[in-house]
Amino acid sequence: DCELPVPETELTKAAQKIQYALKAFPDADLEVLAELVDALEKRRS
Repeated sequence: DCELPVPETELTKAAQKIQYALKAFPDADLEVLAELVDALEKRRS
């Protein structure tokens, strides 16, 4: 059982954003969406 570097709530939020992005862009690659979400998070902070 490995420890997660991020709190689970953060992971859940990220997962929800990726799911939302998947609904918005169903043809997009999951890795691309994950990078997109990650980039948006970095821009906000």
